[in-house]
Amino acid sequence: MLIFYRFTLFTQLGVVTLATFGVLFLPWLYPPSALLDPITRIFPFARGLFEDKVANFWCASNVIIKWRSFLPASALPKLATASTAVGFLPSMISLINPGLKAFRSGAYLGADRAPTLSLLPYALFQTSMSFFLFSFQVHEKSVLLPLLPLTLLAAASYPGQSDVWEWGILVNNIACFSMWPLLKRDGLGVQYIALVILWNYLVGYNPLAIQSISLKTLSLVRFLWTLLTAKLIVSLSSLTQLH
Repeated sequence: MLIFYRFTLFTQLGVVTLATFGVLFLPWLYPPSALLDPITRIFPFARGLFEDKVANFWCASNVIIKWRSFLPASALPKLATASTAVGFLPSMISLINPGLKAFRSGAYLGADRAPTLSLLPYALFQTSMSFFLFSFQVHEKSVLLPLLPLTLLAAASYPGQSDVWEWGILVNNIACFSMWPLLKRDGLGVQYIALVILWNYLVGYNPLAIQSISLKTLSLVRFLWTLLTAKLIVSLSSLTQLH
C-alpha cells in the first residue's frame, strides 16, 4: 500500500511537470514551425561550443586544444554531452544506488525520509557545476546555478564547524569574479566590487580571522591561489578569442 502511494505521488509529479512545460510552450504550439524558435534558443548548436570569456572547461582548454579545428562541428555537441554526463554521473550513482538497495531490502518502508535526502544538495551542486563546466554553449551567468545549492549548504553550517561554510563563501566569490568580463562590459565593475565587499562583510567572511596561524596562512594562500587561477582562466580565454 505504501509503495502504491509513493508511485501515485511520483506520477502526480510527472503530470504536473509535463503540464507546466505544456503551458510554457503553449504560445509556440501554433503554427508548429514556431516551436523551433525556443528550441534553437535552448539548444544553440549553431553558435559554437563557446563564446566570449565564459570560465568553463572548453574555453579554458581551448588555449591548448583548438576544439573547433581539432574536431568537426557535428562532434562537439556529442563530446559536450558525454562530458557533462560523466561529470554528474557520480552524484547520480550516490543518490540512486543506496536508494535502490534500501528499497529492495525494505529498509526505509515507513520511514519519514529517504536515506539519501541529505546528499541531495551536494548532488544538485555537482550536477549544475557539471553543466556549467562541460555543456555546450554556456553563458557566463550560468555559474549562478551551482551557487544556489552551495549557498544553501553554507547557510546551514557555521564558521569553524566544517569546511562547507568556508568553501561556500569562497566559491561564491570566485564565481562572481569569473563574470568580471561580462560585468565590466556592461559597466557594472564598481557595483560588483562594492557588493562583493559588502556581502563578505555581512556574512562575516574573513580568511585572516582564523585563530590558528597555520590555518590562517593556509586559508589566505588558498583564497589568493583560487583568485589567481580564475584570473588566469579569464586571461587565457581572452587570448583565445584574439586568435
